[in-house]
Amino acid sequence: MNVLAVHDVTLTLGGRRVLDKVEATFAPGRVSALLGPNGAGKSSLLACLAALRRPDAGRVTLDGEDVDAIDPQARARRIGLLPQGHDVHWNVDVATLVALGRLPWRGRWSETEADRAAVARALAATDMAPLAARGVEHLSGGERARALLARVL
Repeated sequence: MNVLAVHDVTLTLGGRRVLDKVEATFAPGRVSALLGPNGAGKSSLLACLAALRRPDAGRVTLDGEDVDAIDPQARARRIGLLPQGHDVHWNVDVATLVALGRLPWRGRWSETEADRAAVARALAATDMAPLAARGVEHLSGGERARALLARVL
């Protein structure tokens, strides 16, 4: 089902408490928004949800299991994170960039029919199929953001 939840999560960064006993549940099929001013802890909470940062106290669970206890490759199949930056460090075409999102399923890009179909679905969902052959360096900021979203999908 992929219910992601935080239970009493507390996090201190640089001597400042950025999360204080946060409770939240994120379920599939629901849109959730994290709102707050700069420095409120939104990105820190997302990092905890994706197991990129460990909270000082509390738990982050995926279907009741601690995210830290899930094998990283299996966790990457179930949790995707799109950071706010749009950096891409290789000048690859959009289809290749999106295909990198399949790595958790194969450990490498294997070009199976399932992989090609998943990439095609992600490109279609983000309206990036017409730009699949374009180099990432030739995308606008918004197009690059959509290509990165397709990689997460």
